[in-house]
Amino acid sequence: MNLTQMITGFATPMIASKLAGALGLPEGVVRKIVSVGIPVVLAAIMKRGSAPGGTDALGGALSRMGDNPLDALGAALGGDASQVKTASSAGGDLLSSILGADSAGTLASKLGSYGGVDAKAAAPLLGTIGSMALGGLKKTADDQGLDAAGVMKLLESEKGDIAKAIPADFAKMLQGTDLVGANFLQSAASAPAAPKPAPPRPAPPPPAPRKGGMSRWIIGLIVLALLVWLVSKFLGGPPEEPAPVEPAATEEPAPATTTEAAPAEPAAEPAETTAAEVPAADAPEVGEGIDVTADMQQVLDRITGALTGITDQASAEAAAPALAEADAALEGMTATVEALPAEARTSLQSAIAAALPAIEGAAEKLTSDATIGPIVKPAIDGILAKLRAYAG
Repeated sequence: MNLTQMITGFATPMIASKLAGALGLPEGVVRKIVSVGIPVVLAAIMKRGSAPGGTDALGGALSRMGDNPLDALGAALGGDASQVKTASSAGGDLLSSILGADSAGTLASKLGSYGGVDAKAAAPLLGTIGSMALGGLKKTADDQGLDAAGVMKLLESEKGDIAKAIPADFAKMLQGTDLVGANFLQSAASAPAAPKPAPPRPAPPPPAPRKGGMSRWIIGLIVLALLVWLVSKFLGGPPEEPAPVEPAATEEPAPATTTEAAPAEPAAEPAETTAAEVPAADAPEVGEGIDVTADMQQVLDRITGALTGITDQASAEAAAPALAEADAALEGMTATVEALPAEARTSLQSAIAAALPAIEGAAEKLTSDATIGPIVKPAIDGILAKLRAYAG
């Protein structure tokens, strides 16, 4: 997983909802701005870092992030509105220390226009995006033992992935701003758009109702009898001799033969009905995959919310039942996940992969705490094992 995917995965639906509520923005606007803002901020940091003094500015900002910055940011964004605004303000200051206040203001204005809000409303959201981006860079630097120059080399190596994550229409909005460089904008504008997920296959229409075989047989027999009667009436000639033969006709040997043979047609009916019903058995596959992905996202959000709310022994004890419940929910999905078709399983794995880094980071911090770890570790270990297995 590249840097852009890792940092974007941190912005879970729950965090987007928290940001929307705290900043007074529609949740859809928050999602749109965050999704484009993360790769653009990474590109802007890469551009500034290559200029004189840029690497030092990046190193200074990273050193101010502290240890486990994404965990701390997750806890802040999971708190009340004042905590969210404080985290946004801190991220805005750090980003301005790298890009400069004017460039940060220009970027906020462009993001606001893209999301349909003014620059003043977009500025706090840009600050949060800056905290996410710098937090992801700090985590990567700590994990890989990189200094600021090493982070710059890492960004340069992922330049293509960052460019692909910037929509072409937003890349055009940045032209002339010198925020990310003209060459980079050309790469972003020419990057193919991400393929849209194929729409779910509609369930085949229910088979047309079939009339019972016995009814058709009876109708056919009545029609045949009428034809025989008409033939005998109009073509049998004037004499009425056939009338005295009626007693013999009551034995009706010919209809008896027809009656014995008639069941053969109804006997074939069950096979036809079964064949008509077979296509409907495939219909639940796509719908089930969509439902499982949605259910999984809800479980992931509950896990993230529970983990980010743990700060001490009391909150760990309060969150333990929710974590155990989430672990049980994941266990209950095993059979359904294993039965998913390939297309639905790919969608499920993408949802898990997006959320897993933030969950693993929070889990590592909590389980390493001597006071909190023993309380939550059993449920966390079970959750991580199942998520990693589902993610493939």
